[in-house]
Amino acid sequence: MKLEGVPDGSPVFIDSNIFIYYFTAASPSCHAFLKRCAAGVVHGVTSLPVLLEVAHRLMIIEAQQKGLVRGSNPAERLARSPEVVRKLRAYEEWTLAIPRMGIEVEEVTFQDLVASMAVREKTGLLTLDAMLVAVMARLRISSLASADLAFSRVGGVTLFPPGDMTA
Repeated sequence: MKLEGVPDGSPVFIDSNIFIYYFTAASPSCHAFLKRCAAGVVHGVTSLPVLLEVAHRLMIIEAQQKGLVRGSNPAERLARSPEVVRKLRAYEEWTLAIPRMGIEVEEVTFQDLVASMAVREKTGLLTLDAMLVAVMARLRISSLASADLAFSRVGGVTLFPPGDMTA
């Protein structure tokens, strides 16, 4: 199944890469999907850790696009350049726009952390991805919008990747 196939009216959890591809104009499929969420056709849900990942990655992308960091390991370069970080604003606007797009943002609980450890053990997913699956389970959401095909090995999760991108 592809992102375009998310059924109308259904809840779907949204991974960070969908937002990043949208804000960087890398994927018409992600753009169309998030427009469906904004119109209320699909009930988009994400979590605070996903928004933190989006903010982090968009900050780096903004710094690169503005030519403020170059070379390998841009996150490390930014960490050593607080004067550059203070100049960055677009990533904040993009991140704060997500709830205004009709996307519900769920907080994460300690119980989600505990549940994510069992998910990680069973699936081999990394920490943040396992947390995403644990939050989905708590919310009883089985559909996931993500370009990360690692989620295809998670039982009970229906993955909807964008047809024009894969992580």
